[in-house]
Amino acid sequence: MGQSQLVTGNVLGGAVNDNLTRFLVMSGNLGFVTNAEERVELPIRDAGTASNLFVYVSTNTVSANTTVTVRKSRVDTAITVTYASDETGIKEDTANTATFAATDEIDIEVATGTEAGTNTITFTAMGLSYTPSSNTISIAEHLSEATAPVNNTTYFFPPGGVTVSAFTATEANCQYRVRQAFTAQDFYTFMTSNARTTNLTVKTRKNGADGAQSVVYTSGQTGAKEDTANTDSLAVGDDYNYAVTGGTDTGNIVVPQVSSTLLSTNNSFHLIVADDAGYGVAFNQNQLMPLGGRLRGTATEALTQVTTQFAWTASELGAYASANTILVSDSTVTFRLNGANSPVTVAYATLQTGLKNDSVNTAAVSAGDEINAIVSTPNSSGTLTLTWIAITGATAVVAGVLRPFHFCVMGVQ
Repeated sequence: MGQSQLVTGNVLGGAVNDNLTRFLVMSGNLGFVTNAEERVELPIRDAGTASNLFVYVSTNTVSANTTVTVRKSRVDTAITVTYASDETGIKEDTANTATFAATDEIDIEVATGTEAGTNTITFTAMGLSYTPSSNTISIAEHLSEATAPVNNTTYFFPPGGVTVSAFTATEANCQYRVRQAFTAQDFYTFMTSNARTTNLTVKTRKNGADGAQSVVYTSGQTGAKEDTANTDSLAVGDDYNYAVTGGTDTGNIVVPQVSSTLLSTNNSFHLIVADDAGYGVAFNQNQLMPLGGRLRGTATEALTQVTTQFAWTASELGAYASANTILVSDSTVTFRLNGANSPVTVAYATLQTGLKNDSVNTAAVSAGDEINAIVSTPNSSGTLTLTWIAITGATAVVAGVLRPFHFCVMGVQ
């Protein structure tokens, strides 16, 4: 069995007012907060055990207690942390665990106390370990609030991160370059709104062509759909992403969640932070990002770090630049460990765009280490625009020991 790390993040924050119960995705874009739990539930299709909840609160004006709880099929588990009056910072539950069956769903519940006025608690990063019964699992999830007329057009989104305003027709910006072999399976979608009168097909894409997994929404149909019959075999160097194709009418749709399970037999998992519209880092900047959810940066590193509670090796850092007007010298994207740059890094030369990958360097991550990424631009002029950053993790196998599993989710805002 191989361990995986699940990360959900957004430096812009997921905010919950007092006297409310709200739900957040456990892997992907933490900025999406909803009272409709079905919109953020992730399907668990490989039985295992969740543990080691990590939560970071950036601001808190709620004077009553706030509880953060891992949910299993809309029932609270024993995994939980509590923030007291106006408390911020890191909270972890390293004592409790929860067992999941292959038919369960997972998400996060935030319940705030009652007080006078309107007060808010804001989350920027969460993490969780998962120990599957066999193999290693990542969940590549994309969440979106885009409302787009899809009229005889195919729109694309990456297997992680978020679409905020409109789907993109530029597939290259959305293709995640696979650096370890995976089998993509258990393709899952949830559609909130569908004003179409013709069929919509939501599907996987492999190397710029339709993959084997898909679901079809007929006229006006909404809710959850799942393809458990088909799989996509992903080899090292393959490109993987999602797409939606519509018929001849122009009604709007909202697809808040698309995900698939990436199954590994070589103890590998991946973490991806993405935004298909791109995030521009101006010159002379050091912008820090979480390794899951929406691709957005900040100068405050604590907002982006997640603590992992098992040992693994980070490698194969990848990034995709859709535009680059930076002049004079290189820009770099680097995997960070405990607030310092690791050797795992890629560089974009002046005006260089496209895919970059570090297949040489590695970094050893120990239990209790904090992980994130940084984009550094030179003191010149221009902007580097990125659509995704990803890292591959690998764990050692110990006979007879179950290893936690990692989801990589695609974010929504």
